[in-house]
Amino acid sequence: MKNTNTMAPIRHAADDLTTHAKLTGAAAMDIGRATYRHVQTRAVNAAQQADRAVRSSPYVALGLSFVGGLALGAFLARPKAKPARPTSEEGE
Repeated sequence: MKNTNTMAPIRHAADDLTTHAKLTGAAAMDIGRATYRHVQTRAVNAAQQADRAVRSSPYVALGLSFVGGLALGAFLARPKAKPARPTSEEGE
């Protein structure tokens, strides 16, 4: 038969740790939800602003996207640099 008097402090400590973990987890979830809402709001606002800019001057948007595509294509299609050959001082 186990002595319940010696187990009581252990149970109490475990209950305290469990309560603390639950509270910490709930606080972290609240912070995560608030951050998600903030980021979502900013993304929606940026998308709306971009939509208004494109609708107000579509030719400028088309030109910018064309130039951006050309720049990206030139960057990605550039020749790769060849590694430098090690110089041999033995032949001199």
